[in-house]
Amino acid sequence: MENVCCVKFNNGIEWVAEMVKFDNSMIVFKEPRQIVQIQQHGQVSISLVPVALSIDPEEAKEIVVQLSSLMFMPGLASQEFVDAYQQTVTGIALPSKSIIMG
Repeated sequence: MENVCCVKFNNGIEWVAEMVKFDNSMIVFKEPRQIVQIQQHGQVSISLVPVALSIDPEEAKEIVVQLSSLMFMPGLASQEFVDAYQQTVTGIALPSKSIIMG
């Protein structure tokens, strides 16, 4: 997956999404996911959820966002968020990046 970005809106909401198209007034994102904090048993974690739960998933594959709604321009996502986004969108879990000693 290329061009996986983090996007922050004027209202404080953050997305992770693949940027498909960009021009001087709007950006098209593929399968955006909202970053949400979840608290369970006193532990806080981060989760990625579809941004439009009530829209048919096929209709929500690409979402157009006006640049005026952004707090700042999108930036490339950290590898941790790229991996989480890929797993959420494709269902493919990446193996951990550790050295196996045998």
